[in-house]
Amino acid sequence: MKALFISPEPPYPADGGGAIRSACMLEWLARRTSVSALVCGTPESRVHELCHRVECVELPYHSRGTFPRVWRNLDRALRGIPPLVDRFSAREIQVALDRLLEDGPFDVAVFEHFWMAQWIHMVRPHCEIAILDLHNREADFCRALGGPLAFWFARCAERWERDLLPEFNQVWDPRVAPTGLPWRYESQNARLYDVAFSASWDYPPNQDAVKWFFRRVWPQIVARRPDSKIVLIGKRDDCLPPAVRGDSRVTITGAVENSASWLEQARVAIAPLRRGAGVSVKIAEAWRAGCAVVATSVGARGYLPGEGIVTADEPGEFASAVAGLLLDSARRLQLAKAGRRRFEREFCWSAVHERLDRLAPELSLLFDGEVFR
Repeated sequence: MKALFISPEPPYPADGGGAIRSACMLEWLARRTSVSALVCGTPESRVHELCHRVECVELPYHSRGTFPRVWRNLDRALRGIPPLVDRFSAREIQVALDRLLEDGPFDVAVFEHFWMAQWIHMVRPHCEIAILDLHNREADFCRALGGPLAFWFARCAERWERDLLPEFNQVWDPRVAPTGLPWRYESQNARLYDVAFSASWDYPPNQDAVKWFFRRVWPQIVARRPDSKIVLIGKRDDCLPPAVRGDSRVTITGAVENSASWLEQARVAIAPLRRGAGVSVKIAEAWRAGCAVVATSVGARGYLPGEGIVTADEPGEFASAVAGLLLDSARRLQLAKAGRRRFEREFCWSAVHERLDRLAPELSLLFDGEVFR
């Protein structure tokens, strides 16, 4: 049994939502078959431990400066190419894939992210089953980014999706195949912070969320509970508004290896997104950490209604939900325990891997019940 795994980023270190999801998929594959992997970037040793063979691709440098980004996006718009698809069409990937395909044929090929779907035509003759693991619906992702070209790029993405998605035997997204998290025992840490918000701060929907929360919600929470403290967890904290950075009640961690240890120090985790795409892994992370969760409808998108979460979209309702949980410890602990049960039942690796097995019965036949690791 052989599998091919193709990812635009290293699954390890698992320090972001995309990497966390890819790590879950790779662990699932590697427990069932021998994996050859193509990974863009430099992965941690765990990837090499899981895989029979790994091809690492270093892509050409793309400047993050304003002018180069504007120029790239204008060029993409003129060519009708969604953002990042062009970056992952590099010849370096083709050369690495050529080397990996020498190990074929493969029983299954798993493509992570829409950006790698373009390589299906090269891989299709060498695999029995092809699965595209969509971390987001790309058109929704383009709209969520905002900006003057958002809707044009969304239309481009829809056209690419119409052309590419039928080439795969199965297409999964976080609603069909949830993002799993490794098991972590329930925390007994002291809860030093009242509120936690974990995110990558350079993502426009997260920037919008943090501005909305601190302008419209946080003052109402502080008015009801003046000693409230919040921790902001995540990379690119230079993108946070200056007023937030100057608030003495706000702790900013910067980039961290593991957000779990910070979430485990908070009483309530929030997901105040007003626009976005896909399913936020941060809610499942908060449940694992034993936090009560308050989210907007957008922040909670993809999670079926149930225990462990309070949803509120208006600033006053959101503030009342957070402050109410901080003032009512019994209700907060009840909500946190319900969330922890949902993590154990639905979002830990073993639960998600069982669901993946059920999604692809033809793979179960190929795997024939074998678990290699």
